[in-house]
Amino acid sequence: MPRLKEKRAIITGAARGIGAGIAEAFGREGASLVLFDKREDQLRETAERLKRLGYAVEVFPCDVSDPEAVERAVVAAAQGGRFDVLVINAAVIPRVRPIYEMRPEEWAQVLSVNLLGSFWMSRAVFPHMQRQGGGRIIMIASRTYFYAPPGQADYVASKGALMGLARVMARELGPYNITVNCIAPGFLPTPGVLENMPDAGERRHDLLKNQAIQRPKEIGDFADAVVFLALDAARFITGQTLIVDGGMYFH
Repeated sequence: MPRLKEKRAIITGAARGIGAGIAEAFGREGASLVLFDKREDQLRETAERLKRLGYAVEVFPCDVSDPEAVERAVVAAAQGGRFDVLVINAAVIPRVRPIYEMRPEEWAQVLSVNLLGSFWMSRAVFPHMQRQGGGRIIMIASRTYFYAPPGQADYVASKGALMGLARVMARELGPYNITVNCIAPGFLPTPGVLENMPDAGERRHDLLKNQAIQRPKEIGDFADAVVFLALDAARFITGQTLIVDGGMYFH
């Protein structure tokens, strides 16, 4: 029996990669899907594929780094019903380069999406969850925060800040029966990663040697963990970061 039947979930960055995988996992569990992404053509293609699988899908093209655009999109999406779950997945994955080569505008872009975009989405959805008596906010962070790989200072900083934001939000929103948690996925060569890491396939092979579970990661591994945090079984979990990497990093 679908475990999220009659639930409605907003998923940002849902056009491709992990976001699209999360959307499919939620659809499989019976949730109605509200998909946000600035890549409108890809978003609509993903939505059509999910509809062919029999899932209820609405799309709202939106750049989460624009707070006014976020407000408009959330208001429009609210016309279709309640918001039980917000999955914040939209992110910029910048090219790998040393910190002394990073330009101010590159830092600004990463932070505007990965950190501020997450805040704008949470702020816009909160009043709706408050009125309905609760909800779940799940942010996609990154395991990179825990081991600080060279060449990714802007990305690592944005994801570390995201986890800090989630912890404060968990404190502030708990009285409204809203839980806030993070998932920190392990490395996976998604389209966004491949655009800026040409050696992603080779890197994935090298990382596999250090995993406790000796098989390649799949998007479904991460998506199912996100689904878990949306279930009633996770109702008393908040302010946490769940690392999902097959046992490569123990924390």
